[in-house]
Amino acid sequence: MMRLSLSARIIEGPQGKFQMSLVEFLDFAKEIGYQGVELRQGQYSAETAPDEADRIKKRLEERGLRCAFIRAPNVEERSGLETFKLYLSMARILKADVVRFRATETLWAKRAADLAADRGLRLASQIHTRTRFETVDMALETLKDIKRENFGVIFEPGNLVLAGEDYGKEAIQRLGDKIFAVCVQNIKPVKEPQGEHIIEHKGRQFTRCLIGDPEGVDFASLFQGLKAIGYQGFVNVLEPKSHLMDNLELARFAYEKLNQFLK
Repeated sequence: MMRLSLSARIIEGPQGKFQMSLVEFLDFAKEIGYQGVELRQGQYSAETAPDEADRIKKRLEERGLRCAFIRAPNVEERSGLETFKLYLSMARILKADVVRFRATETLWAKRAADLAADRGLRLASQIHTRTRFETVDMALETLKDIKRENFGVIFEPGNLVLAGEDYGKEAIQRLGDKIFAVCVQNIKPVKEPQGEHIIEHKGRQFTRCLIGDPEGVDFASLFQGLKAIGYQGFVNVLEPKSHLMDNLELARFAYEKLNQFLK
């Protein structure tokens, strides 16, 4: 079955500062009802010692939470592989579902995937603007180049909205079992941009909106598509601090709105 996870992005401030301690964040996610969390840089790093990683794992287990995924740095040259290995070790200790990885060069993406496969881990690049995974066509072409069973995508409809792409059943079916995880944030186009919270991409303007906004992501369609391919992983709430609602209330609001689509 699909499960909801909460990204620590929602409590992340400037320069990697967080509104809560890691323990407080885990308690907060658990109290709302989330079954997993996404940990962010600043809550862990390449310098995190194995015994500290083990303590984080125990804190997750005590609360019945899973680590939905963590981020590992991109690899652009051979020297980057050593740092990358440290993040893979962290992912193994935390039993992360997926390691998020931004693939830019096919050669190094293959090397990274092979290192992950040796450790029983999966890598995934998020559907995201200004990357090799901006559209479904681009994602499929890049996956074809990488050609590794343990390398997939993190499906993210908000970035497909920015790219002017379909994110519904057809898009989901095209990617199929290469969808290793799902992230959600709500974005809608605006015709007359005003205010401080405008996102621009390729000459078009967008703004963030709350789940349920009729001009935003059609979450009913999204979940129908995910159910159609038998997706069983995490759906990760990736909202940042919001100008629309207190961020802690937003975490609760998102859970209540999205949980209804899991039934």
